Amino acid sequence: MLLHWSCQPGWKRFSFDISAAFCKVEMKDRDLYAELDHHVWKNHPWKRFARLGRVIYGLKQAAREFFLVLRELLCNANFTHNDETMLKFEGSNYDGGIYSMVNSNGEVIALLACHVDDILGVSMAEGIRQQLAEVLMDRFGKITEDNATNFCGLMIEDINDTTIKISQPAYLEQLGSTLNWDEELKDVTNINNWKIMPWDSNSTLEFGLSEIKVSIKKYQTAIGELLYAVQTRPEINPMVAYLSSKQTDPRHDDWQKVLRLMVYLKNTCTEGIIFSAPQLHDATGKPFMHATCDSSIKLNTRYGHTGITVGFGYNNPPFTTVSKRQQLITNSSAEAEMVGFNMASALVVWLRNCLTFIFRVKAEIPTIIEGDCLSAIKAIQKEAITNNLKHVHPKEFYCRMMFQDGILKFGHVNTNELLADTLTKLLDGVKFRIYKARLLNSGGEYGQVNYKRKIDFHISETVIMSIFINEDGEVIKS
Repeated sequence: MLLHWSCQPGWKRFSFDISAAFCKVEMKDRDLYAELDHHVWKNHPWKRFARLGRVIYGLKQAAREFFLVLRELLCNANFTHNDETMLKFEGSNYDGGIYSMVNSNGEVIALLACHVDDILGVSMAEGIRQQLAEVLMDRFGKITEDNATNFCGLMIEDINDTTIKISQPAYLEQLGSTLNWDEELKDVTNINNWKIMPWDSNSTLEFGLSEIKVSIKKYQTAIGELLYAVQTRPEINPMVAYLSSKQTDPRHDDWQKVLRLMVYLKNTCTEGIIFSAPQLHDATGKPFMHATCDSSIKLNTRYGHTGITVGFGYNNPPFTTVSKRQQLITNSSAEAEMVGFNMASALVVWLRNCLTFIFRVKAEIPTIIEGDCLSAIKAIQKEAITNNLKHVHPKEFYCRMMFQDGILKFGHVNTNELLADTLTKLLDGVKFRIYKARLLNSGGEYGQVNYKRKIDFHISETVIMSIFINEDGEVIKS
């Protein structure tokens, strides 16, 4: 979200890395003692207890102490911009690692994202970067300064002044390097298909069919590596979500699906998400959020699976994607869709609060969540709960409350035009490529196919308003 925000005209990125950060803070907690094994001290009772060296146990505690020191430093330092003095960074209760600086007009002029000793900053105020560097050097000594071309394993490339590409080529190239799985690929006959598609058109959602078990540790290691890759390659999200549910008892057919994802990612390691300047709302002239949500249900288990995307505007790629199995059993697809809308509502409302209190963009208009289940949308908008939903727990009606408060709107679109549809099922062929192009904003032959759509808003059976979006993602009629 912060990186997408930085694509606006006039905003610049920078990063700092604090060298030997944990050595620059004082450990304030008490000494820890451990009782040693009996055979160590049986002849020397005075050796029964040993004080732990802080180099051994202090890693977690040192990170906490460094966080507190850095937070105090950033929030107390004074900065100058134009004629304004005494500007400060403010911490946030919505994300402890995010800091924002606001001018006298209430507009945010700088943002920081801190991950341990790595700091990513974006600013539209000249001089803030240099002043911040001086503050950090005065307290911590040596720091490494950069234009934020890399951050926490992410490669950030400037395509032009308002467009960036975020990818993980170095990480994906070494994917699975510790698993020694090259030998297992020698027996694969369709390896060329693996390199261009993460699954076949006939891929089944059934897992664990093989009687051959595989190493749990190896399987979990691979899943962990894939989960980190999902942040820049959301097109594999549904398969990773399904495979993650098999970590306690992985089988050979599950492992083959994992291997295929790794081969696909290594062969397409240079691909990533392309963010352009956020779309501005006609009424407010500010960036606005837009979301899509879809849910499916497996009839044999009756557990639903939800996909969610959230991004700036109608045509930008999402900065947040979710593909997750629902935690409760539902009796119908409409009920599963309503549970999914509830999950999406919680995420969108939290992001709206971040937009309001961190980015200082007041959410004056409702956020639209697209969906393809008209019956679920009608159930959310009706004045009273229908008989078919009286068994549903009240906490699952959070989406209804947000709709009634005017915070969210739920619009109906065709299934073939719903972006979140690709996060709930394994699409294949042209459909997969169309949705992938839209998720990554990669353009080309399939990049603009799926932007064109119509969003309908209902009251009962009547369509009271429609939003028409053209191939470029622009609103042409409302």
